[in-house]
Amino acid sequence: MLVDKEEARVINNTPTTEQRSQSLFYVPVRGGVSYRIGDHGDLAIEGTILATFSDEIDGNTGFNRFNDHLFQAQIVYKRYLSPFPFWRK
Repeated sequence: MLVDKEEARVINNTPTTEQRSQSLFYVPVRGGVSYRIGDHGDLAIEGTILATFSDEIDGNTGFNRFNDHLFQAQIVYKRYLSPFPFWRK
C-alpha cells in the first residue's frame, strides 16, 4: 500500500507542513455469506479487513496500542440471466 499525505506539525510555536509518502505491507482478510433468493437471485454480505503493520497511516501515532487497520463491508444483490445454478439444467 502506498500512502501520500500532508503532515502538519507545530515545532517551537511554528506551524510547518510536509508532504510525505509511505509504503507498507498489509494482510487482506476477506469473508462473506451468501443466500440464494429464488432461481435468479443471490444476496450476500461481504467484509474485508486490511491488517497493516504500521500506526502511521492516519498521522495519529502512539495514541493507542494498535496498528491502523482498514475495514470495509458491503451488501451485494446479484441477478442472474439464467436460472441458478445454470450448469445443472
